[in-house]
Amino acid sequence: MGYREPKNQAEMLQRTSGAKPGTKILIKGGTIRTESQAEMFKKQGNAFFASLEFGKALDQYTKAIHCVIREKEQELLVICLSNRAQSFLKLK
Repeated sequence: MGYREPKNQAEMLQRTSGAKPGTKILIKGGTIRTESQAEMFKKQGNAFFASLEFGKALDQYTKAIHCVIREKEQELLVICLSNRAQSFLKLK
């Protein structure tokens, strides 16, 4: 027996949990992760790098590195250092 599209909303809801469209779901034990300032600087640096503005990207990665050192996020630090090194290479 293969998949067939539901004929109406009632049939669709019968196949699911019964929640109506637009219902907010609460996940117990979940945590809300906010983006750190270092991650925001890294994303801005990535955008500048993609648009070939390597000097601006370099500045953003440097700001991100200073934030990461305060926040102690080792994995993000490695990524930012690598991205900054790539920006230096592109600037020659």
